[in-house]
Amino acid sequence: MASAPAWPRRTGAPCSPAGGRKGVNALPSAPDTATNDSARWRKSRRLLCRADFRTTYEQGVRRSSRHFTVFAMTRPHAGARFGITASKKLGNAVLRNRIRRRTRELLRRLPDLAGCRGDFVINPRPAVAEASFEELARELSVQIEKLCATLGAKQS
Repeated sequence: MASAPAWPRRTGAPCSPAGGRKGVNALPSAPDTATNDSARWRKSRRLLCRADFRTTYEQGVRRSSRHFTVFAMTRPHAGARFGITASKKLGNAVLRNRIRRRTRELLRRLPDLAGCRGDFVINPRPAVAEASFEELARELSVQIEKLCATLGAKQS
C-alpha cells in the first residue's frame, strides 16, 4: 500500500514567507575546538574491531588501579592504539557515556607516546564518574607509562 500527500501541491502558487529561508545569524560562531584536527582522536589511534579488543584481553598484560583496569599488548606497527570499554556495571547509558567521554578526553591529553608500540584497552571503574579530572589524568598516565615500559622490556 503506497502513501501519498493528502493535498496535492498547487503549481504556480507562491510560497509562504514565514516558511521561507531564515536570515544568517549576524554573530559568527566560535571555532569548534573539539573537532579541530590537532585535537581529534584519529582512527589510526583507536582500536576499531572486536577482534583487536579480544586479542588484547586474552594475550595482553593487565594493570589495575583504583579507577582503571588497563590491558596492553605489543603490536608490530609504530604507535599506540586505544580502546575504551564501558560495561553495564558502570550504570545506565548516560553515566556510561559520560565515563567514556571523560576517558577519551584523558587519552587526548596524554603526553606523546612516540616510543610506545601497543594496543591498549581501558576499562574504567565506577569511581571515574566522581573523581577529579587531574587525579584521573595522573593515574592513567602512570598506568600507561608503566605498561609501555613493560611492553618495551618484552620486545627486547
